[in-house]
Amino acid sequence: MIRWLAILAALAGAFILGWWARSVTTLPIDDAPAAPLVSIAPIETAPTPDPRLARFEAALAAEDLERALSIYEDVADTGREPALTEQFRGRIFEPLRAPRSDEAAIAAAVDFLEELTWLYPRDEAALAALARAQERLGRLREALESWWRLADAAGGGSGRGRALQRARVLVDGLVDGARTRGDTAAMVTLLRDALRRDPQAWGLYVRLAATLDDAADYSGALEVIDEIPPGVLDDARLGRMRARIDESSRLATAFPEGLPLQRRGEHFVVAVGLADGGTLDLLLDTGATLTVLRPAVVGRLPSARSSGRSIRLGTAGGVVTAPLYSVDALYLGPLRIDDPRVAVMPLEGMDDIDGLLGMDQLSRFDYRIDPADERLLLAHKRD
Repeated sequence: MIRWLAILAALAGAFILGWWARSVTTLPIDDAPAAPLVSIAPIETAPTPDPRLARFEAALAAEDLERALSIYEDVADTGREPALTEQFRGRIFEPLRAPRSDEAAIAAAVDFLEELTWLYPRDEAALAALARAQERLGRLREALESWWRLADAAGGGSGRGRALQRARVLVDGLVDGARTRGDTAAMVTLLRDALRRDPQAWGLYVRLAATLDDAADYSGALEVIDEIPPGVLDDARLGRMRARIDESSRLATAFPEGLPLQRRGEHFVVAVGLADGGTLDLLLDTGATLTVLRPAVVGRLPSARSSGRSIRLGTAGGVVTAPLYSVDALYLGPLRIDDPRVAVMPLEGMDDIDGLLGMDQLSRFDYRIDPADERLLLAHKRD
């Protein structure tokens, strides 16, 4: 009995040993290399569009600005979905980026941007897009206001400088348009508003002063010039401008109605003063190049002196040579002409006058002949 148990134990041990050896020994089956494992990538599926973008586009297409703004606001204000917010903005700006976009599409984009920028007044990109689009539609005053708003939103950054530069260009254009229409009040309003928004636009100060000068608001013009700090512009030019406006102011008080004229047929005669207090009766001749005095008149003027030169002039009788003289001064009312040059020659059939007042002297001034009131209106010429 014991013998049979020993035999069974030996057989069991042999079986166990064989099984263990098989589990740890690699037996070659054949010499062919093992086939590589194949990696199967997962199938990619296109992302599902966000339904809010579809609703936003539908609201824009239906011109339901309130609904579109509400959808935009719900996404943008959380700050957690910047990618979707950019998709919204791309849809807003899309009609404005094409060089030849449909005008109706641009107008629709402008309508939305106007609402958006009032809701988000510091959105610089939206304000810049709005201003450019308004310019494309010819809404220049609205565009100007948008550039002002962008300058405010940009604070002290470079964006402010660019916005102000563009605003100044638009102000110049709008002022030129008002000047063409003869609307001085509109010019003054535009310039004053521009300087309120852009107080360092020194060139606009000069333009406002000149506009007020043209409108005979001399005190206002001088006040504007006095606001320009020394050194920011050409001080010498500003000094000349200030002196001329100041003299125009005095002239407006002392000489508001201009010089009286005396009719001679189809022409007018004006009394021109001399340095010694005398006067000359000169025919106002806007067709004459030079001022002319008769020889007898020159002979009785102690300040008359020959220049040693002569000039050839065309007359009704042909071309003549006339000597050139100069006198100390001539006066048109309170306006002084220093060291004027005159030609000396006979004037047939004009023995009752002393000569002709030509364009060489008149062109020194802004002038207008008022035939109804028989007045010569004069002012200092603008720079």
